[in-house]
This record gives sequence, structure tokens and C-alpha cells, in this order.
Amino acid sequence: MKRTMLTGLYNTWLRQRAAKRPKPLNVIAFMTYRCTNRCATCNIWKRTEGRVDAFKAKELSMQAWDRIIEKLSHAGVHSLEIFGGDSLLCQDVVFPLIEKCTDLGIDTYLPTNCNLLDEFAAVRLVTAGLGTVYFSIDGNDGLQNTIRGNTNAHTNATQAIRYIHDAKKKLGKTKPRMGVLTTVSNMNVDQIEPILNEFKKYPIDFVYLRALSEVTEDDVDGSIIDGIAATPFFTSTFETSNLLSDKQADNFKALLRRLHRKRTSWPFFLSLSCPASLSKQTYTQGIYLDYPCHLCTTVVTLTPSGQVVPCPFFTDYILGDLNREPSLEAIWGNDKHLAFIKKQRERGLAVCRKCCMRHLYPGVEEKIRQVINPYLDRLNRKRWGGF
Repeated sequence: MKRTMLTGLYNTWLRQRAAKRPKPLNVIAFMTYRCTNRCATCNIWKRTEGRVDAFKAKELSMQAWDRIIEKLSHAGVHSLEIFGGDSLLCQDVVFPLIEKCTDLGIDTYLPTNCNLLDEFAAVRLVTAGLGTVYFSIDGNDGLQNTIRGNTNAHTNATQAIRYIHDAKKKLGKTKPRMGVLTTVSNMNVDQIEPILNEFKKYPIDFVYLRALSEVTEDDVDGSIIDGIAATPFFTSTFETSNLLSDKQADNFKALLRRLHRKRTSWPFFLSLSCPASLSKQTYTQGIYLDYPCHLCTTVVTLTPSGQVVPCPFFTDYILGDLNREPSLEAIWGNDKHLAFIKKQRERGLAVCRKCCMRHLYPGVEEKIRQVINPYLDRLNRKRWGGF
């Protein structure tokens, strides 16, 4: 455990150092903005409503992605997250793309809503060498269906877990690592413990509890750079907040304490460091503590057409086109990119204070906070997420 902790801190220090240049370490690649869910906490599916064919026409072929992956590898990228929308709408690209990354030593991650992860897809993902798969599950049975806006969401998720597990066993593979991502909102916060208990039935390796991102129109209005507005997708679909009430936040904090005390009793790794380190303000207002962003400096975001952007929330702020440019080095760290970083560091982009993704790429100070906060919290329960 201590070795893992020290390794995590060392890797965090490496990222913090790389952020000063900036230097690309990881990639978030949108395969598509099209989606098969209608989630209550995400509106990316609205982006393509009535224009599905137009968006689909801009999505790259595997031939184009093949060239892009070569450029990413040359730039020294370590990992690639296959993102969406529902990325499995692009299976003709996703499977060979994973194979390409595996051959080049780039680790791959796939978050999925599971709607298209059938037995065939599971075998292809395992065969291709997928490194990690995240199943998005926010509730049991009907609750999952309601939050995800799909009457089959829960069934699809539980079947997908079994399909991946069976494919690994059949093919004699140890990968991908299998985990569940659960986003905590006012719709499921009172059911977190029953949800975790259900996960005991699943052959999974880990469970991550995630706080909600919820961006408002005022945040978007306060995030204009060079006349280009932010394009966040973590917004309430039904125009009602999904953040926690004060009472729900207090109860959730108490639950985190109980979970931390019995964390070794779970049959999977239950990650509590991130949710336990967050302030009450994060859960009730969606405002994250102010730390430097390493997402826009070390994590390359690619659009479905191969354009490089500095952040998943700014998909119209184009730094360059990796499908056309000779290398990532010609784009990452260019003048337009540096202008974005400067504006972000000067707190000129309001959406940044509502961004949960930035929190997943912490600096050393924040990482230390995440590691030790659950222990400090037991000593001082009157304060939220502070030293």
C-alpha cells in the first residue's frame, strides 16, 4: 500500500513538472458525439439532435486514426481514453484503434454506458488488448434506467460486465481491468450503500465514486476566449439541479467515513480518496477547490474529426488538426494553446471551477490532500475536506 502511494505521488510530481512546458502525456479521444443514452446529468446527446448524419460524416475512418495514433506515439503519449458519446457506435474504428495502441505500448481506457457492449464486442475488446473498461452504473434497476434515460440501462450494464468477464476467461486474458464509475447526485445519494452492496455480485476490480459536474449558462457566458464559448456537456438535461442538498451532503460525508473504516472488507478496490477530499461546496454548489489545471497542459483532447483542443469543455477552440498536421509537437504548446493556458491560470474561464475532470489529474498538493484527508477527517469531523 505504501509503495502504491509513493508511486502515485511520484507520477503526480512528474505530471506537475510536465505541466510547466506543456507536455502531452495522455489523450482523451472523442470517437463521436452521438450517444445511445439520454442521461439526466449530461447533455452531449443533445449536441447531435436533428443533425446526426452531419456529425457522423465528420467522424474519422480508421485509416485516419491510424496516422494519428502514430503521431501520438511519436510524441510520447502514455495512454488513450476512448471517449464519447457512445464510442461503440464506431466499432469499425474502436477495435483496430485499441489493437494499434496495444502494438505501440499505449495503454487504453474505455468508459462505456454498455448499451452496445454485447458478447461480440466484449470478445473483440479483450482480443484487441483493451487495458481498462469503466462501466457507468449510477443505481440499481429502475434508478439506473431513470438517471441514464434508457429503460434497458441497468440490464445492459450487468450483462456487459458478464460478457467482458467471460471473454477474458475464455481467451485466457488478464485484461482489461474492470471497474464501475458511479456519479453521486441527488437522485442516488441516498442509495449509495445499497448500490455498492449490489456491486459485490459483479466480477469487478474497482469502484470509483465521482462527484458531479454541473455547469450553468452563466458559467458558459463567463468562459469566452477569442470569441469562442465553452462547450461543456456536464449540464442538467432537464434544467433542474442534480446537486446535493445540505442534508444529503452531510449524510454522504458520514457515509464516506463509514465506508473508509471498512474499506478492506469490499471484494473490490473502493476508491474513496477523491470524494472524501472534496469540500461540501463541491457537492452542494458544484464548485471545486482552486488548484492549477493539468488537464489543459498534459492531456490532449481530440475531437471526432481529429482536431486538437485544450480541454473537453472547449471543443470549438481548435489548436490544430492532427489529421493534417505532421506532428502533435507542431500543435501542442503553440501560441494559441499558451494563450488558453494563460487565461485559465488567470481564472478567466468560469467553467473551470465546475470541472470534475480537472480533479482527476491533480498536482502534488492536491494528491497529498486526497491521500491523507480520509484520515484527517476522522480527527476533525467538523471541517469539510480541509487540513
